[in-house]
Amino acid sequence: MTATGSAALAQDNEQSKIPTCDKKIGTMSVAEPEQKWWVQFNLESPEALLKVYAAQSQCFTLVDRGRGLAAAQQERALASSGELSAGSNVGNGQMRAADYVLVPDLVNKNSKAG
Repeated sequence: MTATGSAALAQDNEQSKIPTCDKKIGTMSVAEPEQKWWVQFNLESPEALLKVYAAQSQCFTLVDRGRGLAAAQQERALASSGELSAGSNVGNGQMRAADYVLVPDLVNKNSKAG
């Protein structure tokens, strides 16, 4: 017997929910792999989607090592050169360490590999 109408929609919604955690497991960074495999499929980087999933799971505190890190490094450079106003709270030891790093990559079996 196949579910139809609103029953089928409810079942699909149940199956597509992201599992959640009652408490944080740790901090996580999402890093792009060296080979951008998604380009050959005309897809966007999976980084943003993975960050959304991780945030909605409530299992991890996300730490940004992409554009956010670059912006923080630029702020530190401005602070060390004296360009920022006195008393700015920019300095060393303020970044959280990532307990986990997620690298979205594909693995395949290549019979021609050595």
